[in-house]
Amino acid sequence: MPLPKDIVHEIIDYLYEDHISLISCSLVSRPFYRASRKHIFSSAYVDHESDVHALCSLLNKNPALAPFFRILHVTLAHSRTLSHIPRVLPLLTQVRQLTLGKRGEPVILNRGDTITAIPPLLHLPRLEKIELLWISNFPATYLCIPLKIKTLEMEFVDITMPARGNCLGVMAASRPMSLESIHVDMMENLKKWPSLNAPKLRQLSIQRPGRGTQQIINANAKSVRDVIWNNFDPRDCDVNFDIIYKLRRLSFVLLRPFATRTPDVWTTIENLWTFISDILCTERVCRGLEELNIAIKSHQRGMSSVHNDKLVDVGTLWSTLADKSRFPRLRRVTIFMEAEGCSTMITKENLHAVVSKKLILLEGAGLLHKKLCKHLHWHDFL
Repeated sequence: MPLPKDIVHEIIDYLYEDHISLISCSLVSRPFYRASRKHIFSSAYVDHESDVHALCSLLNKNPALAPFFRILHVTLAHSRTLSHIPRVLPLLTQVRQLTLGKRGEPVILNRGDTITAIPPLLHLPRLEKIELLWISNFPATYLCIPLKIKTLEMEFVDITMPARGNCLGVMAASRPMSLESIHVDMMENLKKWPSLNAPKLRQLSIQRPGRGTQQIINANAKSVRDVIWNNFDPRDCDVNFDIIYKLRRLSFVLLRPFATRTPDVWTTIENLWTFISDILCTERVCRGLEELNIAIKSHQRGMSSVHNDKLVDVGTLWSTLADKSRFPRLRRVTIFMEAEGCSTMITKENLHAVVSKKLILLEGAGLLHKKLCKHLHWHDFL
């Protein structure tokens, strides 16, 4: 007796991220298999050339499965694997997301056959997102090839420029790109993109923003509406924050204070908090700001106990944010704070203002939810 469709779909909704369980259930129920194929075959992970052969064999025998593959992850761990990749690419016509590299495993691109095998991957017809992880010597010119992608994420990626001039800047300036979101963890990579022409750019996320950030923002100030600063030290950045008054969502994330030039955790937190308060507690009206996120997390061993009596006055900031005349569209504020020697200070009046504006305080790791903070790119924390 076949399973009722409603039960099948309820099971799939519960297990859609658990591929092993989905496959196990599919082995005993044909209706379940048919309904869950789009989840079981949603991604392909290629680490060795044997994975390429297996994927080719699967798609050649079952061509109806090809449209279900939306994510392709190639680790780049073995150079011979890339030489076999072109065989399977014609079968993967619906891939939306491409990931090159593997988090925690650095790869250096220094072989001619390895480098020449990458452009075909970037030419996938329906590609919308490219994620580059832990790659050195990545040719800058490749980033100009997939002009239709919407999202570019680079984590620990070292971009190399061509020998003759800034080819990337010239190419990017000559043709508008369709990028809507950029996430980079090295400011140097954006500096090599001086003529970025992305009229649709909406989200800009920079890890350790430094000198040169202002140039990138100015070039796309008309379109950017969502800015995320990761491990931000205001003394290391040259940004004119007039753009803040035009944003819809602003996020400050400080998860690794020791990565800044200030070794003391509290000093770094104090600098950031003072900077945020100075910006938001002015008389200027933030007509567009709808969401503000502030996340601070650090447990540094051996920190002096002299700062244990320090308090971050969240309440005063919240009272300011509750002013509808200055923040008419503000609907959500999320503050997550967990740092040794640092606590928050809230009064009953401040709390009333917070509740009236539906603002949220998250204090302690137990209250942090992945879905709530997914857009902040907290790879190291989550």
